[in-house]
Amino acid sequence: MLVGASPARSAPPANDARRIYAVGVASETLTDPTRPPPEVPALGIAAVATRTIPVTVWYPARGPVTPEPTRDAPVAHGRFPLIVYAPGNGALGANAPALVRSWAAHGYVIVAPDFPVSSRARSNLDAIDDWANQPGDIRFLLDRALGDGIAGLRSALDRGRVGLAGHSLGAMTVLAAAFGADADPRVDAVTTFAGIPLLGGTDVSSRETPLLLVHGDDDRTIPVQQSRTMFDAAAGPRVLVTIAGGGHSPYLYQPDPETAKALATATTTFWDATLRHRSTGAGWRGDPDTRLLGLAVPGRIAVEVGPAPNLPALGRR
Repeated sequence: MLVGASPARSAPPANDARRIYAVGVASETLTDPTRPPPEVPALGIAAVATRTIPVTVWYPARGPVTPEPTRDAPVAHGRFPLIVYAPGNGALGANAPALVRSWAAHGYVIVAPDFPVSSRARSNLDAIDDWANQPGDIRFLLDRALGDGIAGLRSALDRGRVGLAGHSLGAMTVLAAAFGADADPRVDAVTTFAGIPLLGGTDVSSRETPLLLVHGDDDRTIPVQQSRTMFDAAAGPRVLVTIAGGGHSPYLYQPDPETAKALATATTTFWDATLRHRSTGAGWRGDPDTRLLGLAVPGRIAVEVGPAPNLPALGRR
């Protein structure tokens, strides 16, 4: 269960017409001296006093738009919402899928960690002793990003607008961070790919935080019913996108063009509604139900939106 994937190198997915930024990329290694990782001899992880968390950051940059991000490019003018992306078991934040990296081109700062244990895992349960510590890593990253800053981008962040996203074990992690017993009140919206509410008393009915759930209906690792159950139970606005024939990872890491376009539109529409336009009272940009439901492709992609008809709570804390 809870596996990652080897990413394919690909261009960011296409999306609706709007301002597209050049994308910069930076990296930094952070150290949390308050929480040691467990000793995992099978992975060569010795008992140490601190958690070391390398992070990769993609952000809107100045300059021409290029096929690949530009290392340490000057940041674009303005302030941008923050999204923390948590990778799955055995996956590195540095190798986040093209979809996630493309959010930076649409005006978001993306912080993706390499988790101290699970990002080094080779089998499904290698990191099980550290799973419960990963929501704390998310809180630590938010503290750093919204406090002193990460990769020198503090002044570029709109610190009142925060989203979390994750795949598989990463989705389990961000669900616990946003809906667990110690839910972080700074989180405004959550997107999961192949998620499961397995950690720390995670309960999506406990808060009205908007939730976008993406799942393949042929996932043999985490059944799609997990997202269906969350969709039915969520207290806040929610969207469920189901990929027909989709497995656990390929639709995210190696999507066909139709799926890539649908996921790009769904995720940026969701982030725009819950982060970018939240404080203006504008709610969804345009007609969200029509825009999201219009992504459905019979026999390929199913989209459900709730509560109906116009997601009045979307964007509320």
